[in-house]
Amino acid sequence: MHMIIRWFGPRWSLQVIHGNEVLYIVKQNSVIRLASLVSNLFLEYGNPRSPWRLRLNFNRSNSGFDLQQHHYINEEWNFSEDLKQMLKSIDSNYGQIRGADPVALDAKTKKQIPLFSYRSAEDFISPRSANRVTLSSVLSGIFGDDE
Repeated sequence: MHMIIRWFGPRWSLQVIHGNEVLYIVKQNSVIRLASLVSNLFLEYGNPRSPWRLRLNFNRSNSGFDLQQHHYINEEWNFSEDLKQMLKSIDSNYGQIRGADPVALDAKTKKQIPLFSYRSAEDFISPRSANRVTLSSVLSGIFGDDE
């Protein structure tokens, strides 16, 4: 199984898109884990501010769709029937696939970025960490009010 993943890469990705340009990619075999990463943001703030979009992409066929607030129910970890049907139409095994921790990448440089801030004591005390891009910092910047 691990050899297949190495050959084909993760099944799903969450693409952070500005306009028509993919800026960040989060890779994961479990689409449930990917969609859950952003559920609280959609529930608390609604849809991303335009021109930002979050797209779930099934990497095997390069098919997917933009996530929207209506895909989430006001209970943590619960997806709308619409979202479940969309996932099933793309990947009939979507609910049975497990995955390790997601990996976030800068789409241009292909360099890995941390999911969250302060992953180690060094990050906490380093002055460089204040300007470090993390998936969390990117996502917090595309939801909510313009500032």
